[in-house]
Order: sequence, then structure tokens, then C-alpha cells
Amino acid sequence: MGPIPRGKRTRDRSDRAETRPTFREAGHQVAAGLRTLGVTRRPLRLSALFATGMARHGPTLAAVIAGAGTVWGNRLAVADASKPATYRQVARAMEGLAWVLNRDGLVKPGRRVAVIVHDDGRFLPLVGACLVAGGHVSLISPRLGAAPLTEFLELHGIELAIVEGNQGQGGAAKRVRWIEAAELWKRVDGSALRLHPSRAWRSRITLLTSGTTGTPRGVRQARRLSQIWPTLALAGGTGMRPGWPVLVCPPLCHGHGLSLALLCMVTGSPMVLPGPRTRSTTEAKGEAIWQALTGWRVRVLAGTPTHLRFLAAYLDSYRPERHEREAVSVVLSGSDWLDTDTVQTLSHRWAVPVRDFYGTSQNSTLTAKLRWGTAHEAGVAGRPVAGSRLRVVDETGRVVRRGVAGSIEARSSLAGVGMTGGVGSAANRGRASRGAGRVGSPKWTATGDRGYLDQSGQLHLLGRADSLVRSGGTFASPERLWQFLVAVPGVSQAWVGTVPDPVYGQRLTARLCSDGSAPVDPEELRAKVRQTLGPAMVPRRIEILPPG
Repeated sequence: MGPIPRGKRTRDRSDRAETRPTFREAGHQVAAGLRTLGVTRRPLRLSALFATGMARHGPTLAAVIAGAGTVWGNRLAVADASKPATYRQVARAMEGLAWVLNRDGLVKPGRRVAVIVHDDGRFLPLVGACLVAGGHVSLISPRLGAAPLTEFLELHGIELAIVEGNQGQGGAAKRVRWIEAAELWKRVDGSALRLHPSRAWRSRITLLTSGTTGTPRGVRQARRLSQIWPTLALAGGTGMRPGWPVLVCPPLCHGHGLSLALLCMVTGSPMVLPGPRTRSTTEAKGEAIWQALTGWRVRVLAGTPTHLRFLAAYLDSYRPERHEREAVSVVLSGSDWLDTDTVQTLSHRWAVPVRDFYGTSQNSTLTAKLRWGTAHEAGVAGRPVAGSRLRVVDETGRVVRRGVAGSIEARSSLAGVGMTGGVGSAANRGRASRGAGRVGSPKWTATGDRGYLDQSGQLHLLGRADSLVRSGGTFASPERLWQFLVAVPGVSQAWVGTVPDPVYGQRLTARLCSDGSAPVDPEELRAKVRQTLGPAMVPRRIEILPPG
């Protein structure tokens, strides 16, 4: 039997549902990223930023903070409801706090630390200080429910939790030492700044996966030189310029928000935060984003689709007059697909491009959609960025043809080392993720989404491949909500479903059958669900059925 003709082999391979950016696409993305970072205009400043930081702290977040403090100095770094901070103040706060953590023996090399604080000017110095002290830092949202928080702390062997107020200081995680962030900052204010011997080279950051409302897991971020290509592609896709104020709506403990924060520090751009995230109504959340946007003359508006829907709903409802401080030049969306109605509302308001990025906690940014056509279909995530590859597989793990739906798998230079679980357990060695490979050899990782690749190589999202429900950028588990509801006194049976929601995409609903042994109040039950499982798990409505 003779060799397979070259043309036949090429045709079969191109029909498979696997895609990567072309050489020209990757080149344009990388070049645009270099322009965004200011390499072409001020290469010496950018080189000094990385040289001064990495020489002391290695390729870590702490290096970026220290380098930005040296290069950008008294420029505005963080603007929020509290006192604004400059880059030099952020860097000095990180060094001072690292010295306190070492002096008091709170963080030692290799110690597992959880940072559970709200977004403000103290978030980045706190995380950087833990890294400088040598700790392995897990970033956790303060809005995470008590049950998944306790489970995560136990699985990951957390020894120290830095919190605000009384967040999560109960539950079964008894071996965890709790300390308030305000207490740490008081110790910094009363001590002189001293440089702590940096141990950041051995430290790492763990991000919670997007499915933490099901089984809490984390992804340890890998450190390798090839990570620069997806990072440059993301920077180039934003279309921003150095020094532009950026409104960062995603939480900084989120992979998308943390990437934007790093981009701001490298480019010397002020990072504007929308303030406390405790507002309950859609109008209040949209108004907070609007006030931050106009109050700081924001040029780049960045958020998840949920944040952008909050703002779009506020603009549609109140139709505010044109504000003299409106200076938006580009709108960025990330982590999920964006609907066409929101795009039209925002792009018509400022006549600016809306750019969409898709990614996961395991792989960071995977695809970019930089242009929106009139015939846009919901769920189109765009083409892969430099350094990432996508493919679609069936139930047996075989790659399907283009146009055929299946499970989406990704291979990216920004992939984490692997899923983390309990100390010494198989999950801690990467059992939880098929894509958990060794550093420098990224494996194919299941994203948890279903979709297909069209003939042009664009990714189309169809939904989740598991039982989780995407609600407001967070995945909610109907099964876990059902287990919680059937354990409530006075409830004999429970049914959990979903309903469409114009802002959150989908919301959970519940129907309960009472056995008459105890009264069941829907509002009290919703409050218990919020406190125990988190806001994403709260049903939109709870219907109580009579006994029988």
C-alpha cells in the first residue's frame, strides 16, 4: 500500500474540529501587545520595570508591583471609594506588610494562605506581601458561601486566612488561623519600612475554578517563559494605550480581573474600582459602575458580561444625559459570551468598539472577538489567541469534525500546573483535571463547556457540559441546592429548575413541599442559602406547596 497523498492528508486534517491562530494572526496580536505595553515608545522604562522587580522577586506578581513602584512612582495606581494610592505607595505597602508577616511568624515559606478580602487599594499589596514572605496564596471571593469556603479550606490545607470582619470564621475548618486584614495594616503603620528577604521565587498563586459552587478546587498558576505570548495577545486585543484609566469591574480574585490589574500596573494606567459589591439591585449596581466611569474619566471599561448588562440596564432605564466626563474609548468583556443587545447599547452610547474574550480559570484567555457584525449569532466566542489551541471532542475523547458539537478542550501556554485538592491527596497531584500536566508541557484541558468550531475556525458556545448552570458569570449547582433544601426542617420534597434572566442569563428556581412539621418562610430560606452556599445559589423564587 502506497503513502497517503499529501492533498488527502491535508484535507482530512483541516476538517477536524481543532484550530489555532495562523502565523499572521499571532504576529499581529503580539505586535499589538507590544505597542500597548509601550515597548515601541519607551523600551527603557518597560525594561527597567521588569528588571528591578524580577531581580528581587522573580517572575511573580510581587515583581510587577515592585517594578511599577520604581518606574511609575507617584502616578495614580488605584482609585476607589477609599483613599487613592500611587504606585510607590502600593509597592512600599507591600514591602512593609511582608516585613510584618515575617516578623510575627504569620507567613513562612511554603505556608498555605487564603486571602479573602474585598477589592480596594490594599488588595494587591496584601497578596504581594504574602508572596514575598514565601506563602502559597489562594485568592477567594469574600462572597463565597460558608459551606464551599469551609470545604475549600479543608481540601487545600489552608493554615492562615486573612479576612475582613467575621467572614467565614466558623464552620469545620478548625485548624485555620483567622486574622483580620485591618489588624495587619495597623501593625504596618506602626513600624518602619524594612526590606524583607524575598522568597517569592518559591511562592505561587491558586485561583478557584469557575465551578466552585459545585466542588471547590483551585488551579495553581504555572510560571514559564511561553506565557508571554497569550499575555501579549490579550494586551493587544484590548486596544488600550499606556496611561489610560481602566475601570476594572471583575473581582481581583477572578482570573480576568487579576489579568487586567497586572496589565494596568505594567502600562502605568490607573485602575479604577467600582466600590463595594454589596448592592443588591440591578439598578444600584449599574449606578455604581456609572458613577465610577464618569467620576474618574475612564477610557477603558472592562467587565464580565454581567457587569456590562448592569450598566446597559441602567442606561436603558434612566437614559442619563451626556456627561462631560464620559471618555470611554473601548469596552472589554471577558470570561463568558456577550449578548448582542448589550453590545448595541454600549457601542451606540459611545460609538466605540466592544471586544469580547473567552477563557477559563484553568487556561486564562483562549479566544478573542474584536469585531461585531450585524448578523452576529449569540454564543460566538471568536478565534484563538496566540499561544492557545482549541479542539472539540465527543464522549469517547475523539476529535470530531468541524460543525459537530461536543466538549471543548484547550491547550494554552497560560494553563495552570493542575488542580489542587487536599494535602498529600491524589487531587493535589492533579487527579482532578485531565489537563493537569507538568510545567513546560501543557496538556489538553477540558473547559467544561460545549460548543463547536465552524469552517473558519471560530468557536461557538452552546452551554455547559456538566450539570452546572451559568448564572451571572458564576456557575451554580442545582444538585447542591436540592441537597440543601431537602435537609431543611419542614420540607418533605424539593424540585430545582432554571428560568431565563435578562441580566444573569439564568437563575435557579425552587418548589418545596411542606410536611407541616415546621413553618417554611421563602425569604428566610433565601437568606440561609445566600449565607451558606453563596449569592449565585440563591433561587430567584421559592414556591411553597401545601402538605400532600
